[in-house]
Amino acid sequence: RPELYVGFPAEKAIWANRIMPRLLDRYLARNGFSSQQTSEPEDPNRPNNLYESVDGDYGAHGRFDARSTDTSQALWATERRGRLAIGAIAASLIGALIFGRLNGNRSR
Repeated sequence: RPELYVGFPAEKAIWANRIMPRLLDRYLARNGFSSQQTSEPEDPNRPNNLYESVDGDYGAHGRFDARSTDTSQALWATERRGRLAIGAIAASLIGALIFGRLNGNRSR
């Protein structure tokens, strides 16, 4: 697969860009920068990597860690899309057989 959408927010952004790209561009031009800013003061003693690397964990962590998750249902379904499709077809066939038998018995 050439592209893999990881997480529902990424999928929403991709579909919105497909459906209404100009409107989305206009919205982001007006709100994109300011929506990523905060009114909280910057900690003057925080480490930064402008001139040298920062010691410790290089992962992306911050004040949104409590809202983040380690899993994605969208990624799970994408990785198993073949098996899920086969299961959905099988469930539909079984349902059609059962429904057909029930309706066949009632009509007699």
